[in-house]
Amino acid sequence: MKEEMKEETTKDWAKYDTGISYKNRINLYRDVNLCERFYSGDQWNGVVSNGLPTPVLNIVKRIIAYKVSQIANIQLGFNFSIEGIDEQTTTPDKIMFYKSTADIITSYARCVWEKGKQDLLNRRLLLDGAITGDGLLYSYFDAEKETYQSAKGELCNEIIDNVNYIPDDPNQRDVQKQSGIILVFREDISKLKEEARTNGVSEAEINTIGKDNDILYQSGDRAKIEMDDAEKCICLLRLWKVKDNKTGKTTVWYRKSTKSVVITRNYDTGYRRYPLALFNWEERKNSCHGTSEVKEWIPNQIAINKSLAMAVMYAMTSAFGKPIYDKTRIPKWSNVIGEAIGVNGDITNVATYLQPGRASEDIYKVFESLMQHTKESAGANEVALGEIKPDNTSAFIAVSQAVAVPLENIQARFYDFIEDVLLNWLDIWLVKYNTERKLSINMNGQQIQVPFDGELVSDLNWHLKIDVGANTKWSELTSVQVLDNLRVRKEITFEEYLERISDMVVPNKQGLLNTRKNNPVQPPKPVPNLNITYQDLPPDAKVQALALLGIQSDPQVLIQDEILDKKMQIDKKTQPPVVENTAHADEMAVMNLKLDKLTSIVSNETELKGVGL
Repeated sequence: MKEEMKEETTKDWAKYDTGISYKNRINLYRDVNLCERFYSGDQWNGVVSNGLPTPVLNIVKRIIAYKVSQIANIQLGFNFSIEGIDEQTTTPDKIMFYKSTADIITSYARCVWEKGKQDLLNRRLLLDGAITGDGLLYSYFDAEKETYQSAKGELCNEIIDNVNYIPDDPNQRDVQKQSGIILVFREDISKLKEEARTNGVSEAEINTIGKDNDILYQSGDRAKIEMDDAEKCICLLRLWKVKDNKTGKTTVWYRKSTKSVVITRNYDTGYRRYPLALFNWEERKNSCHGTSEVKEWIPNQIAINKSLAMAVMYAMTSAFGKPIYDKTRIPKWSNVIGEAIGVNGDITNVATYLQPGRASEDIYKVFESLMQHTKESAGANEVALGEIKPDNTSAFIAVSQAVAVPLENIQARFYDFIEDVLLNWLDIWLVKYNTERKLSINMNGQQIQVPFDGELVSDLNWHLKIDVGANTKWSELTSVQVLDNLRVRKEITFEEYLERISDMVVPNKQGLLNTRKNNPVQPPKPVPNLNITYQDLPPDAKVQALALLGIQSDPQVLIQDEILDKKMQIDKKTQPPVVENTAHADEMAVMNLKLDKLTSIVSNETELKGVGL
């Protein structure tokens, strides 16, 4: 048994040494350390200045910060689904179960994304990619993590440096096509010993786990500086795929070891995918490692710093004129402020200043040109870096979107990376959540617990779709303006407005939607028509109006009068006009005007009381 474990350890470490040799041949360790140093501003490291100023104008950091934020601001959505279901042979209940399970996984993944601060991890991964050329995320199941239910353990994620990723075939970019992978970790010895005891390793072998100083091949200068009392050593995590001839399934196996001891023996994880996702900033043909954004601009950064150093040196040495004095009359010159200078004899023409020559303006033109062309070549001009005032918002948005076009290839690789991450999560959930447990999901703005058993759906054909949304604040501002205009023109309802607006603009919009649905707004009561004339009143109301003027009348007579009036109106249309008595007509007009005014007063009081005003 010991000889077998020793053989396994020797094989893993032999593969590790082979990986180190390959990375040295492509200068990965040197490039990673150099790029990390330049991004951090340590750009004169190892240079003997000999009194020359060492200013740093870190344009590389500006470029990287812009590109990382531009990609990280993309709003990503995703949806899991189950494909290949035969609706003719599958019962409706089972189809509904599959669809609801896919919805549960989608909602749960979003909760895990938020709880695990995946947006922050993505920014770190993008920054790793821009500096070192690669970003790697390792997902694993922590069986000891408390879930406050009978089923313990949760999914966790860890960023891996590209120098600690050693595939069997470094010329193969696709992680899932590798025959085997080694991940390198530097861990605390006490934790490794405890893990070994848990796995049944003998105390004699555990005692061989000791501190080492293998820090040369870690990423960055700071990784090579540890506490004086640190007790750490290198451990290797070996992953490889094995096909079961009986079932035909291929699963990922796992082994963990130090240089002397196997911590975890060969273990079948049950995963169908390597739980690792790789992102290249810029791809290199036939290489698993990408190219750093920083490395491309290091020569320009050095030239900018040197130009600035020479300009500062000129200012220091030539800003003030050189004093020239007569040594026969002034024994010693002093530059101390306020100190008297002794002169032997006449002070006329005893001293003067020699004015320095003017520096060529070409020096400053070269410096400005270097800055400008470096930013433009990197796709980070004044608009992208926010160095101009956006007086014309529409034009500014258009230019900003045009500037982001060169990033589309990097964005596409990042989307593919996110898809791999989510598929790795799903693979882990389907295997490790093999007993019923409660998953926390968000349903209609409320957090609820739903049962889930991955074993029931592990053999189905799962599919993942990534949805890409707006990637800048200008896109969000534009969408809000469009929605506002549609709402003002009443082309959409308030509910439709809320459903489409961002959660960042209207917090807890789902709660507002629920409130509106439960308590719909009542339409306003119709306003009564108060412009009523005497002729519009019924006979009883006309009697009341005439009574207020002191005229007694009978409703039956008024009805007969209305009938006669209508008959006369019909006759007027069929007979020639008759000349009427003008005085009588004027008298009737005055009477009708009084009646209309009185009718308006009466009807106003009556109808206003009727509507409760």
